[in-house]
Amino acid sequence: MDSINALTLVYMIIDVVSHFAVPAFIFISGFVLYNKYNSNFDLKQFYLNRYKTIIPPYLIFSTFYIVVKLPVAKMLHRTIDMDILHMYLTGNALYHMWFFMLIIQLYILYPLILKIYNYSNNKSLALSFILSVLLSEYEVTSYLFYFVLGMYLNTHYKNLSMHQKYIAIPIFLTGTIIKIYECMDMYFSYGLLMHIPQYIINTVTVVYFTIIFLVLLEISNLLSNSKKLNSIDNLGSYSFAIYLIHALFIYIFAIIFSKSGFDYNNILFYPVMFILTLGFSMISINIIQRMPGSIYVIGKIH
Repeated sequence: MDSINALTLVYMIIDVVSHFAVPAFIFISGFVLYNKYNSNFDLKQFYLNRYKTIIPPYLIFSTFYIVVKLPVAKMLHRTIDMDILHMYLTGNALYHMWFFMLIIQLYILYPLILKIYNYSNNKSLALSFILSVLLSEYEVTSYLFYFVLGMYLNTHYKNLSMHQKYIAIPIFLTGTIIKIYECMDMYFSYGLLMHIPQYIINTVTVVYFTIIFLVLLEISNLLSNSKKLNSIDNLGSYSFAIYLIHALFIYIFAIIFSKSGFDYNNILFYPVMFILTLGFSMISINIIQRMPGSIYVIGKIH
């Protein structure tokens, strides 16, 4: 998009609000890991389990995307950096694979994080918050608070109360506005936040996502006895596999549609892309599931 209009604004709001997704996955990872590994455990078995869950799908899909990128780049007359080793080590095979590097680092560090957390508990939560705010340029430290928060809420979420909505709503609205300003600065060079220190923006961002997590936990508690939960669970069980493969279809359909002028500036582009990407991802996953060794390609689907 080359200018700000109603569609651009709607897009930025949706984009900003949906950015909680990666921090939320980190939060859930901390929550779930602490549920099973919260004291003494077999370190070798822990790393073996994490390896089997993450590394094979990462290597397989990274290789797949690297192989696909070269002929596509030639077809579009684009030059790309084909430093393959660098792609594997940084998660740059395609734009969404960086996330695996983040989660791998957190898994490697988990035993150390756990020791510090069990020793200091609330203090480690505060420390991780400070690190996330002040060292946001490093992926691990910028997401560390969400991971430790997941560990903390594993044992404290039953005491959680969201009745103070008069506090949550203004924080949520403020966070959304500031993140929209960030988008405007990034894509349209407005310079709206140039005089605000980065640590203040980082603080608002971390608090903003935390509010979203707390609201989602409240919704989860309300849905826990609902029949609607089954359909959410079914889709959720495919989420890891969808994450792995969805970028391929976005890549393909964006190229196909661009040739006819149907692009990001058309409001129908977004629902069409969503439906096609989700549909083709689910079809592909069901095909892969029927193949031997599929668990090493798309993970375990419950």
